Amino acid sequence: MSELRLISLADLIETEEYDADEASRLAKKILLEKFWTVPIVIEINTNAIMDGHHRYNAAKIIGLSRIPCIKKDYASNEVTLLSWKQSGKVTVEDVFKKIEKKKKFPIKTTRHIFSPPINEINIPIDLLY
Repeated sequence: MSELRLISLADLIETEEYDADEASRLAKKILLEKFWTVPIVIEINTNAIMDGHHRYNAAKIIGLSRIPCIKKDYASNEVTLLSWKQSGKVTVEDVFKKIEKKKKFPIKTTRHIFSPPINEINIPIDLLY
């Protein structure tokens, strides 16, 4: 089982573009509820975001300094990488190339499936500033 950790936003690497309106909507929802409910999933060695680009950017909008994250390893059988694009295929090698070159995929390119699924949490946002 993966351990939940609070990680500084400055230590995370974005790998995909995001929709600013969606990030803003999420920021408002998080502020209204006053709880962080879904951890960001990051790659174990690089801290690259696998799942949660909109939540990450919502945290930036809110001004949080750290967010709940779970580290996963592409080499494990817990992570399956797919593409949201019907015409596209994304490989783990593609992801690491983007990280190395400090480039991002277009919005909704990568799709990660986790086994077991990521559980919801309830962390007061006051603990994340």
